[in-house]
Amino acid sequence: MNILAIVPARGGSKRLPGKNIKQLGDRPLIAWTIDAAKLSGEFTDVLVTTDDEEIASAAEQCGGIIIHRRSAELSSDIASSYDVVMDALDKYESLSRGVVQGVMLLQPTSPFRTAESISAAVRLFSSSKTPVVSVCRSEVHPAWTFKISGALLDPFLGWDDLALRSQDLPPAYTLTGSIYLITPEDLRRHKRFLIPGTQPLVTSHGAEALDIDTADDWQKALDYLAYLRP
Repeated sequence: MNILAIVPARGGSKRLPGKNIKQLGDRPLIAWTIDAAKLSGEFTDVLVTTDDEEIASAAEQCGGIIIHRRSAELSSDIASSYDVVMDALDKYESLSRGVVQGVMLLQPTSPFRTAESISAAVRLFSSSKTPVVSVCRSEVHPAWTFKISGALLDPFLGWDDLALRSQDLPPAYTLTGSIYLITPEDLRRHKRFLIPGTQPLVTSHGAEALDIDTADDWQKALDYLAYLRP
């Protein structure tokens, strides 16, 4: 299949400045995602979309990728993933690089997603062409979450589920943000990656589910590397 990997990496980051090129172990953060994409062998091309020269330079050093220069409008913190990906996809297809059958969004803030998980997502997708997203078991079951109504607690799933033992509740899952795979047709039609009928790729709740957005997240990544390489 002709599957295109798109790695969105803008230069501005308010909570963790410069995170996409911040050195994580032996390489910049963005390199972890590019390397996993290439190692999987699943993609016709790996395309990095960025507005930042330093990010582009760091990505180019990984080799074998395409750099898409993103506009300032699509580099703000309010630009949606859909708009960013569609801009890159439209440009890619306009260069007559072939018909894209699948688009995988790989955010560089998930450095520990594996090539094996990428390949597993492609296998799921190949059989039915329905979207695939990565999920993991939720640390907190939604039955044990609350909203505040006035001055009182109100369980999101109601009082009956709250009365059940945790082992009697059905498993709950949350998005990891590390893998989104969809056809260009479904993406254009729905204008989002998560749609009814989406297939789950269940991954561990550990490092693979880590999404780096804050200094605390960065420390977790460093701690994981220290565990791997004492």
